[in-house]
Amino acid sequence: MLVDATSLKPCAFNSEVLKILAYPSDPYRLKDLNSFLTEVINVRLVRRNKKVLAFAAEFPSGNRKYQCRCFRLEKQLNGHSAPIALVFERQPSNDAALLQVAREFNLTPREQRTVQLLLGGLTSKEIAIQMNVSPSTIKTFLHLVMVKMGTSTRSGVLSKLFDCGTPGSTFSS
Repeated sequence: MLVDATSLKPCAFNSEVLKILAYPSDPYRLKDLNSFLTEVINVRLVRRNKKVLAFAAEFPSGNRKYQCRCFRLEKQLNGHSAPIALVFERQPSNDAALLQVAREFNLTPREQRTVQLLLGGLTSKEIAIQMNVSPSTIKTFLHLVMVKMGTSTRSGVLSKLFDCGTPGSTFSS
């Protein structure tokens, strides 16, 4: 889906994105698709934190979860300002595997959420926005996770997760 960077209105979208965003409704029964998509973008996808515009990293649709990645494009499209591309990728369910690792390393719920977002490829700043805390708080959570897991880097945390018998495909992004 392409979204105008200024107005946050959709410039272009395909049928698959429409199905994801409209679920459980039939998107083809909606009378005004542009208004519907604009509302979904502004209500369910956009996160404003201290006047910083960010998009949700995760989008639930029924029982499925989708990773939402955004990319600012350089060129204008059909008279719109340089659009933002929103890409939705289905996330495999990793709740059970993450809970197993959390129990093994005695992670708190906030540490678990931090690790979950880290597995999604988010930066400390993006994780902070998702959890509505400061980036320094996320750095503290990550430090505590590293101590508990016996690592000294973010990639060490990920490596430990996979070494603990968690299949790599479970956490693919």
